[in-house]
Amino acid sequence: MGTITSMREFRRVQSVQGIPSYDNNLSTLLREIEDLRGQFTVRDKSGLVILKGAQLKEYFFSGIYSECRKHGWLSPSFYHSAGYAADVCTNAVSTTPQFWTAFEYFIKAWMEGNRQPDFLQHGGDACFLISAIFPGQAERRGLKISFYEDMGASLYSHWCVESKREIGGIMSNCFHQIAVATTECFQKLRYEQG
Repeated sequence: MGTITSMREFRRVQSVQGIPSYDNNLSTLLREIEDLRGQFTVRDKSGLVILKGAQLKEYFFSGIYSECRKHGWLSPSFYHSAGYAADVCTNAVSTTPQFWTAFEYFIKAWMEGNRQPDFLQHGGDACFLISAIFPGQAERRGLKISFYEDMGASLYSHWCVESKREIGGIMSNCFHQIAVATTECFQKLRYEQG
């Protein structure tokens, strides 16, 4: 039976073993993904990595859903959630979340009485990225990952209700498992490098 390791202990082991941490540096991770999967990337004149979204999305999807299958999470909800998570990860390559705190998305969603469900979606996406890929963003604010998982699930649930987009409800229900699968997918990408 496995043991549960705190993120602090995991990071200590990472540093002892020489495994880099990617909590806040998507560019570093993307450069390593580029090395692993060169066919997905092109560099512009400044050296910035430009990714071919459709291929990268397929790559993320296959990795995330593979981790879901390993855990026995085989329902259609996990399949759809893995696809949505792959979209979020692919979009994170070219855009940075507007805010790193969930409350700002709630406020923006109903600012001045105007219902803007897209902010609920973006807030759920930001919480997902923090939970799955950038836990350092939560630690920097003294918050636990479980807080971002709960907030992300709540934001997706509200997005589903406000926009009538079923994927919001699916992501809300599968948030923790998809975040775990995405974390494991990215860890596997990192370890394949070493």
